[in-house]
Amino acid sequence: MKKVIFVLAIIAALIMSCSEESTSPSYQLHTPTNLQLQQLDVMRFQLNWIDESSGEEGYRIERRLDSLNTTMVAILPEDSNTYTDTLNDRNTYETVTYYVYSYYSEIESDQATVSETIDFPAPTNLSAELYENDKVKLTWQDNSNGEEGFKIERKHADEFIYTGNVAADVTTFIDSNATAGFMYYYRVYAYAYGNNTNYTNIDSIYIYDDELHADFSANPTNGYAPLLVQFTDQSSGNVTNWQWDFEDDGVIDSYEQNPTFTYPTPGFYSVSLTVEDSTDIDNETKLNYITVNQESGNVLTDQFESYTDFSINFSPWTLVDLDGSETYGIQNVSWTNVYDPQAFIIFNPDATSPALVNAPAYSGNKYAACFSATTPPNNDWIITPEIELTGEEDLIFMAKSYTADYGLERFEVGISTTNPAPGEFTIISAPPYEEAPADAWTEFSYGLQDYTGSAYIGIHCISNDAWFLMIDDIVIGNPHDRENEILKIDFESGNYSR
Repeated sequence: MKKVIFVLAIIAALIMSCSEESTSPSYQLHTPTNLQLQQLDVMRFQLNWIDESSGEEGYRIERRLDSLNTTMVAILPEDSNTYTDTLNDRNTYETVTYYVYSYYSEIESDQATVSETIDFPAPTNLSAELYENDKVKLTWQDNSNGEEGFKIERKHADEFIYTGNVAADVTTFIDSNATAGFMYYYRVYAYAYGNNTNYTNIDSIYIYDDELHADFSANPTNGYAPLLVQFTDQSSGNVTNWQWDFEDDGVIDSYEQNPTFTYPTPGFYSVSLTVEDSTDIDNETKLNYITVNQESGNVLTDQFESYTDFSINFSPWTLVDLDGSETYGIQNVSWTNVYDPQAFIIFNPDATSPALVNAPAYSGNKYAACFSATTPPNNDWIITPEIELTGEEDLIFMAKSYTADYGLERFEVGISTTNPAPGEFTIISAPPYEEAPADAWTEFSYGLQDYTGSAYIGIHCISNDAWFLMIDDIVIGNPHDRENEILKIDFESGNYSR
């Protein structure tokens, strides 16, 4: 009987062993490793990974655009390790995320995931030049891969209009329909399957008539002495010689085509330009064209018109970057010194690539801007040169926040009667800080009647992870005599992406 029981036990053990072998899985599902994502062109992304599974039925690929729902985009056979995905309406979204995992029937491995910013970069470095005497040749830099082509827009009146297009990878365009006697402005963008990049920079060119005719413009035409003026030749014809008389005294001051001239003393100045070609001569004189104003005390006049766009050091101002942090920029917009550590920058929204149309200056084209530190808060100063106060002056300037989406820009105003070191300033603005509105440029005013003698005025940006502070049209002068200001500062020349 014992032998029988023993035999039965052995048989039962064998049956269980066979049963376990028959139900043991013949596959091993593991998370894919080394998942990498590469944008091949405007529309296509390639995924690559290492297949760590064995015996799987295949791989599944899911995709999510921005924060939308995840969707299945592919089911691949076993041993797969690559997949190329084509996006539709790609310019609608900013990021794409992929999830890759192996599966067997209803069983799935853990997911591998990877994300990438969707990039459709705009062309850059647009340049317009005269071609065959009566045409305009445009050239630009192609920064995208897989575009369908480029479209060109032109303006010579109130707005840009479509003027032509070229195929993919072509970086030149000839405008044969320009008319002599007009200034033309051009911009270009790439397109692909119903989606467009941002515009290039705007470049302009004046088409001259064959008939000789002298003409010119100046910027600015009024201001405070010493006044630096840029003159621009707008003459028609095949001009070979230019003669400028800036002070109406019969003396030729320049033979350059587009010269600059500094008016050292106040007054009204007529300007004359004489042009010549191989056979003819013509003259244009504009009476009392330049007005140079006198400012009281002759302490300092500085209109900042000669400063280079996007300068982050513009003497005689003292600029102090105490936070030392890199700064935010604006997504898909570029300019010199973007992202660099800086205190303030001479910002010209018309000169960014593409032009930033929603951040105009209060007056002119430029202003001083303080971009937020990527390691907040800001600790940045812009400090005047040394000035002499009589106890009758006010400080007045215009300020604005670029946007209120991340909070308003914060600043305080101080005065130092010793030196321009930040630690020497006494804060004269209301505590704990001022905030610049975002909906419109706003005037801020501070009395300086408690101070006489040498002094420095500083604006201290202490924004906390906002975007950028805009400062324009600073005036330090007698509030009862605005025509005789002691100091007028007018920033007229002037990411980490949000």
